[in-house]
Amino acid sequence: MFDNWSISQELFNWIRANLPKGKTILELGNGRGTVELLKYYNVYSIEHDPNWIGYARKGKYIYAPLVQYDKYIWYDIKRLILPKNYDLILIDGPTGLTGREGFVINRHLFNMDVPIIIDDIQRPAEKKLAEILAVIFKKSPENHFFNGRGFAVL
Repeated sequence: MFDNWSISQELFNWIRANLPKGKTILELGNGRGTVELLKYYNVYSIEHDPNWIGYARKGKYIYAPLVQYDKYIWYDIKRLILPKNYDLILIDGPTGLTGREGFVINRHLFNMDVPIIIDDIQRPAEKKLAEILAVIFKKSPENHFFNGRGFAVL
């Protein structure tokens, strides 16, 4: 069900405890955790890898290949046709090797009035992402760590 590549069981449990069934999640990156989230929620997944499009059969996909911008690599913003309404943003992509700082630079594309979860904050880059977003939005991050893995909620 959950493994080292997917969201953690603890992150899944946090979402289940804090987001009512039937709500909509916009996630960056998809995988095994998406399959589990779809049992309770509507999920739109931004995905750069065509091999992962359709992995979760009931999911809705936004295919946006990675593009090299001036100083970062991130999803092709021309391809980001986002749903009008969603109740939570889950940042779990692109991969840690690519980096996720593009979210900060392109935050104007997103509804930032919903809870934002940054997964993998045990890694320095994701921890920094959570800290930067906390400063921008004047929110205190709610950090959770379990078995060497972590996530932040803003």
